[in-house]
Amino acid sequence: MPKADRLFSLVEFLKLHPYASMNRLCREFGVTERTIYRDIRALQGRSIFIEFDAEREGYYLASKSYIQSLHFSPEEVLVIQMALTARPMQRTLFGRAAQSALSKIEAATMSSLETSPDAINASFVLEPASLTDYSDFEDVFNTLQKAWRLRRTVEIEYDSKSDPPDTPRTRLVDVYGAFTEKTRWYMVGFCHHSKEVRTFKMIRIRQVRLTEQSYILPDSFSVEEYVREAWSLFRGEPKVNVAARFSPQLAHLVLEEKYHPTQQVEVQADGSAIFRARVAGWREFGWWLRQFGDEVEALEPPELRAEFARLGRKLTQLYDTD
Repeated sequence: MPKADRLFSLVEFLKLHPYASMNRLCREFGVTERTIYRDIRALQGRSIFIEFDAEREGYYLASKSYIQSLHFSPEEVLVIQMALTARPMQRTLFGRAAQSALSKIEAATMSSLETSPDAINASFVLEPASLTDYSDFEDVFNTLQKAWRLRRTVEIEYDSKSDPPDTPRTRLVDVYGAFTEKTRWYMVGFCHHSKEVRTFKMIRIRQVRLTEQSYILPDSFSVEEYVREAWSLFRGEPKVNVAARFSPQLAHLVLEEKYHPTQQVEVQADGSAIFRARVAGWREFGWWLRQFGDEVEALEPPELRAEFARLGRKLTQLYDTD
């Protein structure tokens, strides 16, 4: 019998037959006393305590044991292990909680992580791991998370790089949620200073304090919908139609991938493809297009096309050696 199955069966057996002797346990499972002792120690590591009653000369489940019978298929176990041991999770603000959750699941399922986290991460990569060290921001994140649960306004000290110079570093924010973008963490909340929903980069939050002020999270607000409006991060700007023509050599990029919920792709007679979408502002879309060089032509809006023309002239001046 596999060890995981035997551990589960041992707990179930003692539920039905408390104070079973060592001899009976050995006969029931066809193993030696040494194996039973090892199994008992393994269960203790999963917060399931089997103790010995000297008067009754048998083993029983202690009342302090955490027991919850759960059954997962091998595929479900792998998914859980991937999600909780993946480097993007371990190196983020959820890393410690993920490890704790995995330990509890192992205890509840009577199974252990037979494959090391490093081996799983070498074979199944959910997303590139962040190189940013978020360990110094764990207290900040936990306070923001607590504020969201309790619906309490927080006072943050924020090092903004885009707000006007007269914007106060300290401001009150109602926490609406958080999201990641290219492995970076962002907090979404209603800023009392600007009177609008804003995005705050996590590593720019220097300090955070939970206040006694309460707030109501709007039922109509969704972080997912909020994120969908932008091409990447910029939100709150008027929505515009953007378009670009991808050369025949790069047309496959926009035909095989979904880059935005509103995107539409039209294949042209020459093999090129025209990509269209409706986003909040056009600047981030333009930044994305730059990586493709002369294999892409900006089409809409006119401001985007003019920006690429300006960039072309500047590059010509920069690299003109004549």
